[in-house]
Amino acid sequence: MKILITGANGFIGKNIRARIEAEKLGKVLPITKTTPDEELQAAVLSCDFIIHTAAANRPQNEEDYYNINVGFSQKLIGILKKSGKKIPIIYTSTIKTSQNTPYGISKRQAEELILNYANQANSPAFIYKLANCFGKWARPNYNSVIATFCHNIIRGIPVYVDETNPTLTLIYIDDITDHFIRAIKGEIQPGFQTVTPYYEVSLFEIERLIREFKKSFDEGKIPTLSDGFSKKLFSTYVSYMDCEYLKSPLTTHEDFRGSFTELIKTETCGQFSVNIQKPGITKGNHYHNYKFEKFIVVHGDAEIKLRKVYDDKVISFKVSGKNQEVITIPPGYTHNITNCGDGDLVTIMWANEIFDPDKPDTYYMEV
Repeated sequence: MKILITGANGFIGKNIRARIEAEKLGKVLPITKTTPDEELQAAVLSCDFIIHTAAANRPQNEEDYYNINVGFSQKLIGILKKSGKKIPIIYTSTIKTSQNTPYGISKRQAEELILNYANQANSPAFIYKLANCFGKWARPNYNSVIATFCHNIIRGIPVYVDETNPTLTLIYIDDITDHFIRAIKGEIQPGFQTVTPYYEVSLFEIERLIREFKKSFDEGKIPTLSDGFSKKLFSTYVSYMDCEYLKSPLTTHEDFRGSFTELIKTETCGQFSVNIQKPGITKGNHYHNYKFEKFIVVHGDAEIKLRKVYDDKVISFKVSGKNQEVITIPPGYTHNITNCGDGDLVTIMWANEIFDPDKPDTYYMEV
């Protein structure tokens, strides 16, 4: 299958192109604003499916709304009509077609052009009434207020927050591309389409969340991501980091026994650490009252021992990086881990809370 994408270098176009190519659904024929008319015509005549995302969102003058949103759609439909081909088409429209603004009017007129072609040619058309889209690769100060806030807040650039605190209807880019993929596969009936889930979020709340993300990330933590929107917003936030933000130093505690490094801390789900032990070394011999842990040996051979406080029975687990298993250390069990191999032992450890030196909840007791 050959899939033509207009606006292939734009926010939505680039994302759907990546999905199509990653899932090997067909060959993409990318059309951009610099594509010559003869190449556009050749692509239309050879394609099996069209995804029409090209649009003017913030042109320098109002005439460009018509020239791009309507004029380019006329050119595309004109080629289709002249060819006599019946080619399914996805059109990315907007919920703002009800507004009598240059943008709303031009998108509404483009909708009508595509629907008229579809009716006359008896060819499938999918009209997506999209709200405010957000996600990776959106251009700050152009595609999305979220892109602008993420880009600016990461870099300490001021952001403008409308004091009326409008509530925005938001759709995540990968939920949109999921829907497009289903349409290409014939799993959706043609007509007007609504992408779900969508999120109703105030501008103040968006700014608050993004500032919380920055604070957590600067402290080496993963923020609380308790709902679908915050997870998608945080993924978007991270995508706007420059290279300098992608590498973070870690503090390693070393002595003759080996080393211990805290890897990742989370606001609500504890922390991950890596423990390295020299041959013959035993670490631990302590218990926790409310903290519990999970150990995974990823390299080397070890013995993990546990004993319930005030109990004589010792539980022993032989573990190896060659056959990885997770060992849970409950509260109230003193425990240790011994390197039984000839080389370094590497263990990934998770605890259900971040270590607090002022309240360590760690009490020495031999197993």
